[in-house]
Amino acid sequence: MEPIEHIEQAQKIWWQFTQSGKAFGDLTEDDFDLNGLNLTEIKAHIQQYGRLLVDAHSDATGKDTILSATDTGCFYCLQLFKGQSGVDEQSLSYRYPLCDNCGVDGLVSLDFLPTDTDVREAFVKDMEDIWFESAQHGAGQLERQYSVERIRQYNA
Repeated sequence: MEPIEHIEQAQKIWWQFTQSGKAFGDLTEDDFDLNGLNLTEIKAHIQQYGRLLVDAHSDATGKDTILSATDTGCFYCLQLFKGQSGVDEQSLSYRYPLCDNCGVDGLVSLDFLPTDTDVREAFVKDMEDIWFESAQHGAGQLERQYSVERIRQYNA
């Protein structure tokens, strides 16, 4: 996965985008509180960060990646861990190891992110919003799939 330059700014833009409730194509500069960026730059940040969230789900959650990671986080319980301290040892044979804190297969390597704790906490929260938030609030597979498709739509 490619690291994102100015990830803090991309996360702020992502948050404002998700709070707007608008479709990607309907965004205007007025939807964002960021001095000096034009709409093209804002949309580029959204696309790049959205791509990172999708890529992390597919590329940074597998057993080999988790077991070799310096830092991990769980995007279900939102805990951050050093190394494999968050891996449930009884799940080491699973394709996706379980989080020792919550028992869910929501672990992701954070090694591709800056070491800043705020950036990492925001990242696992953004992943939780996409992959688990709608499930926790009674939404079905269709709504979760809509969230993922929404990300893929503007990354095409």
